[in-house]
Amino acid sequence: MEKPLDPWLDLLALAALRTVLQSKIDAYTTSFDADEAELAASPPTVGAANETAPPPAEVVATRRRWLALVLRFSEQQILRAAAARTPRENAPAGNFAECLTLLRLPGPRASSYIRLREVLALAQAQDAMCRSSGLSWSKLLARRSATLVDAAPRISRAYERLASSWMTTTDEGNALLAQSGSALFLLLSGLGAHAYAPNAAFVPLASPFQNAGQASLEFNRSFKMLMSTEPELPYLNLYKSKMRMWGAYLLAQWGVARTLSLSEANTMQQESLALRNAHAWSVPTEHALAAVARYSPIVELGAGNGTWASALRARGVDVLAFDTPLWSAEFSDSSAVARISVDLAAVEEGTPLMGQRHGGVLQGGPEMASSESDRTLVLMWPDYAGRGRYGISCLRGYSGSVLVLVGEWRGATFGSYSAGLPETGQSFSAEFQAEVEDGFELVEEIPLPNWPYFLDRLAIWKRKVSATKELCAKDV
Repeated sequence: MEKPLDPWLDLLALAALRTVLQSKIDAYTTSFDADEAELAASPPTVGAANETAPPPAEVVATRRRWLALVLRFSEQQILRAAAARTPRENAPAGNFAECLTLLRLPGPRASSYIRLREVLALAQAQDAMCRSSGLSWSKLLARRSATLVDAAPRISRAYERLASSWMTTTDEGNALLAQSGSALFLLLSGLGAHAYAPNAAFVPLASPFQNAGQASLEFNRSFKMLMSTEPELPYLNLYKSKMRMWGAYLLAQWGVARTLSLSEANTMQQESLALRNAHAWSVPTEHALAAVARYSPIVELGAGNGTWASALRARGVDVLAFDTPLWSAEFSDSSAVARISVDLAAVEEGTPLMGQRHGGVLQGGPEMASSESDRTLVLMWPDYAGRGRYGISCLRGYSGSVLVLVGEWRGATFGSYSAGLPETGQSFSAEFQAEVEDGFELVEEIPLPNWPYFLDRLAIWKRKVSATKELCAKDV
């Protein structure tokens, strides 16, 4: 019986075959058109049938060249014909319409992107059926765990086929695998019907949460965030590596066994939290860094291990980065911390925070905001689990005019998908968000790569004129 992933894997195999065929075509030193023109212009010199005397050496050489030309031209004809009947490995970046055209095959396998959406839509439909019956999809999957054991060899083969395809070597493929993994995580947590589920997609056409009639043929603007850059962004590369691996593995499980390992999905989620705590809670991209650079000089408070600050300095930006290196209950909400991380809930006053720090992160906290108010203030996830006083303490000490805020924001989060989490997101307290919206105006938003269950963004705010006058009056 055909599994839902089989046709899509067949497409990937055909795409890989086309790559091999194209490499053979590209290896010829002369073009197909040039060989065709030479054959037409140089008919062979053939001796008589009863020719007994050896032909002159130059005639032999001419005939050999002509036969070699015929052979080369015939090979190219065969390769070109075969390549024309197989899908292209990946279209030029950004040309999604061409990508669909080149991947189109007869019958139900219209394109690998549409087929991928169909594979994920089966999971979405099963989740919706469970919800309509008052059941949990994750509990249904748990009852099918034995299926994973029986299907383990086939799951491994499917994963290997995905891992060896163009999906893991191109930015387009990374985007598709990352959003597929995120989609399955959302379904596992009962968020498949959430209004913002489509926002987790890089390529809407391949998302099960997009209505087929509304999905655009153009790449989502957030697709460009995964493009490779110079200088390199190691954390972005790590994000792509993890998300494509998790996406491929979960797709292989679902596509072959029609179930998922809840324990392995939980392990992936815990690892994503560990990676964020070790590097940065949001993943930097070239587009986001360029936006911050426009507002140089910068002061970042709560800079963690300095991942963003280091990337900005590598691009010539004037950055001062400060962080409180030790845990302080002064700015925390212990109940909120317990909800985001069991490990952090157990820390004692003075425990070192974050991972290995980059050079250039200075010791300092919210008290630095007032003395560095001539710089743009950058804050990233200052309030654990969306509660606490760190962010608001920085804001109230800052008299400058521009804020760069990185993380979640109310009205565009998955909210309280887990007990105790606020609807306003896990980056900034509700009090902080209200005070920013009251005194500043949002001028730019840039989406960021999202770990499962999060919708990170970089937002640039400028102080309102009325707020500026009021601040000046207080100074007088």
